[in-house]
Amino acid sequence: MQVDSARVPGGWLALYRGADGSGVCRLGVALLDAADPARVLCRQEEPVLEPELSWEREGLVNNVVFACGMAPAPGGWLVYYGAADEPIGAAWLDWAEVLRWLASVRAAGRRAA
Repeated sequence: MQVDSARVPGGWLALYRGADGSGVCRLGVALLDAADPARVLCRQEEPVLEPELSWEREGLVNNVVFACGMAPAPGGWLVYYGAADEPIGAAWLDWAEVLRWLASVRAAGRRAA
């Protein structure tokens, strides 16, 4: 099963791509409302993945990583991603880290960023 979102306590965990002013594309994570997924409840301030390795920084389109999907696995998700618009990689998104992030968001009472 390949998805780019997953049901978690409090809503849907979604992966997204964002670019900065210099065109570097990073992968972020956001929590979407369970009843209305078009409503962003919050998003992590720091990226969960950014171009670091040479094959992520150099290619057809430099300095780009983007989600291709994620597959559930014991303890988290395997995130498949494209890099520099050529190769595909895999990264680990740890369930315990996601739960800590969700708990900190709730504790701080943060809403959509």
